[in-house]
Amino acid sequence: MQELEIHLSSSSDPLFKPNVERENKTFKGRLIAELRHENITEDEEANKYLNNVFIPKMNSKFAYGINSEKNDMRDNNYSLEELNIIISEQYIRKVDNSSAIKYKGNYYVPVDIETGEIISFSRNTSCTLIVAYDYTYWCNIEDKLYILSEIKAPEKKTYKRTTKAIDEINRSKAHKPAPNHPWRNYKKN
Repeated sequence: MQELEIHLSSSSDPLFKPNVERENKTFKGRLIAELRHENITEDEEANKYLNNVFIPKMNSKFAYGINSEKNDMRDNNYSLEELNIIISEQYIRKVDNSSAIKYKGNYYVPVDIETGEIISFSRNTSCTLIVAYDYTYWCNIEDKLYILSEIKAPEKKTYKRTTKAIDEINRSKAHKPAPNHPWRNYKKN
């Protein structure tokens, strides 16, 4: 909304939207009665009736022309590619040691749109990860847009636990003193 310079104002007070409230009341009151009158019980039939008969009838009753003097609508000056990026999900991420960005368990590297080269950034560089409207991944780093290419996740070092020492500990027996130990020379009287 901010990037498209759209100001959204809403009010939940019915006094500020009489036509909408009147139309909703009409829908609630008339639609069910008309569906019963037409003996419509199936969803598909109801949808056809709603789109082909009921809505056009309500529009002819309540719709009015747009006042061009009060109209705040303006022409769309954005290309489809720009709108694809603007209408998106955006997340703040940091670049890691390998110049990769992690998102949902996968790793991505920024690729220059013009040259197709992978671009390296220093660790902890802040970026905005963008999931575009068409579900392609982009990132904005230092006010420049890059497309993201998925890479194989870096292998984590795994350490094998040696069981030899543990087995030796488990097999060890209690300490037995040597046969010539002074305790062995003790004789009971």
